[in-house]
Amino acid sequence: MNERPKSLPALFSQTFSRFYHPRQLARKYLGRWEAVSTTELAGSIRRTAYGLADWGIYKGEKVALLSGSRPEWLIADLAIQSLGAATVPVYPTQTPEIARFIVEHCQARAIFVENSELWRKFGHALADLKTLEVVIFFSNVVREPKVLALPSLMEMGDELAERHPTLFAERRDGLSPEDLATIVYTSGTTGNPKGVELTHANLLSNLFAVGKRMPLDPGEDIALSYLPLSHAFERLVIYYYLTSGIRVAFAGGIETLMADLREVRPTIMTTVPRLLEKVYAVTVTKGNSAPFLKRFLFQQAMSVAGKWKPEMESSRLSRMRLGLARSLVFRKWHEAFGGRLRYLFTGGAALDAELARLFMGAGIRVFQGYGLTEASPAVATNCPGLNKIGTVGKPLEGIEVKISGDGELLIRGENVMQGYHKEPAATAEIKSPDGWLSTGDLATLDEEGYLIIKGRKKESFKTNTGDYVNPSKIEQALKQSPFIEEAVVVGESRSAPAALIVPDKNFLKQYLEFKGNGQADLEQFIQSPEFKARLIRSIQKINQGFARWEKVRYFVLVAESFSIEGGELTPTLKVRRGVVEARYKNLIEAAYREKPLEIEADVAAPGEKVTL
Repeated sequence: MNERPKSLPALFSQTFSRFYHPRQLARKYLGRWEAVSTTELAGSIRRTAYGLADWGIYKGEKVALLSGSRPEWLIADLAIQSLGAATVPVYPTQTPEIARFIVEHCQARAIFVENSELWRKFGHALADLKTLEVVIFFSNVVREPKVLALPSLMEMGDELAERHPTLFAERRDGLSPEDLATIVYTSGTTGNPKGVELTHANLLSNLFAVGKRMPLDPGEDIALSYLPLSHAFERLVIYYYLTSGIRVAFAGGIETLMADLREVRPTIMTTVPRLLEKVYAVTVTKGNSAPFLKRFLFQQAMSVAGKWKPEMESSRLSRMRLGLARSLVFRKWHEAFGGRLRYLFTGGAALDAELARLFMGAGIRVFQGYGLTEASPAVATNCPGLNKIGTVGKPLEGIEVKISGDGELLIRGENVMQGYHKEPAATAEIKSPDGWLSTGDLATLDEEGYLIIKGRKKESFKTNTGDYVNPSKIEQALKQSPFIEEAVVVGESRSAPAALIVPDKNFLKQYLEFKGNGQADLEQFIQSPEFKARLIRSIQKINQGFARWEKVRYFVLVAESFSIEGGELTPTLKVRRGVVEARYKNLIEAAYREKPLEIEADVAAPGEKVTL
């Protein structure tokens, strides 16, 4: 491509003329894989765009998209953009009230909905919106006013295409880089979400920058996607996969992920740290509970892998030791990921450095990146040849970074959003007149230019001794315990941090069965002295890795898991700290009246890893 395309649809048009695969996009549905070819994908986008045009969707208008990840999501998205309209994703995990706010706030004239099940959840909140003129179902259509099935919309488009065969190309080719491509509503931890306006120039700049950092092979690579396309991170990655000519398979869901990995056998995948933390936690528990010889081999392999450094791959002795560990112990890890995985990219939250080291030592190449929706979204990433554990990589090409006086990361570049939809005051708070975006993250740059994220600026708190505590790194360490599903660390103006801990009930069920006590009452076990003693030991071990003022001295057991519906989590599964602290205020107060946990002498450096 000699000339850079002016829009995403133009880029995809070039892609469809360069690459072809009979199974370009696949989806797991009712236990079977369904696939569409590159030609079918391009044709469906064109037919859907004609259908929307026949309905009267014009440039500058907004169309919402309420669905899980599936080929039709991308078909609708690219059809909307091809007409010059803007796609507005809505998470299926959103509450109906927030979904209504988003659709009403952006004044969407149409909405794509995955199926009747989702409509039963959201229909009552959306059906009476005056601006919403049509609801288009991907499957399981319901008989209601304003409702259409996607095939019916396409048939309407076919008639328009016969009358105006050049309309689609004219609309697509008439787009400019400055045209709005999407509005992505960020799931803030307080208040209503804000709509991030991203143009074609924003998204294209990010796509091309990622492309220079992450080489793919159209003939060999295949990706498995299980993260939601409504999230800017996964959406950008899928754009990149497809415009690089590689096949993509959408997993049937988190419940079928392990089976889907074995069936698809991907070479590349994106994930979030929580999945890797759980793989680690379950593996450690099983390995340490194995018979003596297997346990000895497991512990030796973990020790070797945990010391991994890049230079070990070129040392004959170290390579031999790693090879033994990988073949004897970590082979099952590779098989669990399908056996062909070349790249495993992680983002969305911080990945513990020692956990990343362990996976690299096991032969699973993990690359951590960093971004935010307001940056389209990628800002920095590690990659083959430029991978430094404990960092999120070097900033992408075309992105300037600097650290403010109070340690906040600021970025500037073509990828930075235009602003928040209809909220100029909120935009002015984080985007300066000369284009610098305040990320809200505390960060440093090391001597080689790698970016290190320290945590959220607003989340840090100060104890009554005047010491600052970054809760995210403590929470990250706590969640590596197999017994802990979620942890929230608090302690503003207190003598020491306290942790609200949500036990991992799924793991605890397996644990009790493994111990031959599968009939035990789970809730009683969680409140038992045995479990609390084990939890205290885990916290004390974790405390050894932190400075004295960072050590957790109090804890609260939270009976119910956090959820989006309960208000404790955002649709991207980030904890709403204000909600959690307010909801459990009395329990926190009671915990601080208890005797503090004993702590050992500060023999470990802050941040040093302590194995559970």
